[in-house]
Amino acid sequence: MAHGVESRLYRSGEAIVLQGALTRDTVPALYRALLDENVLGCRVVDAGRVTAADSAGVALTESVRLRIARGRGREHEHEVPVLGAPGFLSSALDMYAADSEGGPPPRRTRLLSRTTQTLSGVLRLVREYLQLSADVFTWAAVGLVRRVKRRRGAFVEQCLRIGVDSVVIIGLLSFIIGLILALQSAAQLRQFGANIFVANLLGIAVVREMAPMMTAILVAGRSGSAIASEVATMKVTEELEALTVMGLDPVRYVIVPKLYAITVVMPILVTISMVLSLSGGVVIGMTYLNISPQSFLQQLFSAVAPGETAIALFKSVIFAWQIVIVASFNGFRVKGGAEGVGVVTTAAVVASVFSVIVIDVLFSFLYLT
Repeated sequence: MAHGVESRLYRSGEAIVLQGALTRDTVPALYRALLDENVLGCRVVDAGRVTAADSAGVALTESVRLRIARGRGREHEHEVPVLGAPGFLSSALDMYAADSEGGPPPRRTRLLSRTTQTLSGVLRLVREYLQLSADVFTWAAVGLVRRVKRRRGAFVEQCLRIGVDSVVIIGLLSFIIGLILALQSAAQLRQFGANIFVANLLGIAVVREMAPMMTAILVAGRSGSAIASEVATMKVTEELEALTVMGLDPVRYVIVPKLYAITVVMPILVTISMVLSLSGGVVIGMTYLNISPQSFLQQLFSAVAPGETAIALFKSVIFAWQIVIVASFNGFRVKGGAEGVGVVTTAAVVASVFSVIVIDVLFSFLYLT
């Protein structure tokens, strides 16, 4: 009781009526009455009979509004008016509304909406990738005819960075892998007296798959990361914008020389990888299987057709183009500072290696057809 008016909550027509004192002593009972009351069809809250209210009363009033709003299929309690509220309650409700101006909590994104957003993002990336690829190959074709606005010595410099500096690591790993493949094959074939067929197995494995793919993965990790970080750093430091201001296309000035260089050096690197891998097989044949180098090479050349070598070299060029474009694409998408450069460099290496493997799978089907 307060001021002689009983605290009550009841329905009257299309209104829920609040009466008496709305305090922490009376609100629990009033809230239970609200839960028992049918609010369907109600549109307003009548607070003209409220004599006192504290924060608990304000919370109760908002609970009434929210329940009426939901009964009407609405989402927010502020859509339900409070009629006749005394000044102290009205100002308290206004303060509550100001604190919750953010509106109702957002609905959870549904599965279809999330899927649509994901597909839209993937399609956007594919479109941007294809646009960059078109620009790169267009400027590369133009550069073969018109040698204007090109850095002197850029092609030779990139050949040294991508090709010469990679020879040692590619040659060493190729020789070791050739030893391992030949040794593992010999351990099985010698049980059946088929030592000489180690040359067949090693030749097909190295020429068709191991040499091109292993070289591409090493170049992607070494040179692809360097290209991505270089392009990303140039964008972060606004060097690419400076080139545009000077009338130089960044793709033509920065990316095309790298494309020329890697196109030339990748088949050479793959050839070196083939030779050294097969040399490892010759060593195992001489020391472990007692096969002369002449017999080993004769069996090798009979097993590997020249066409397979040509396909492997052609495949290496496709790998090279993919590495440059993927690295450049990630470099152009950098955001932020040094941390962003690191992120796109990592993404470039991962994407390049993944794309190399996918392309190699597609070429594997060519061998079967």
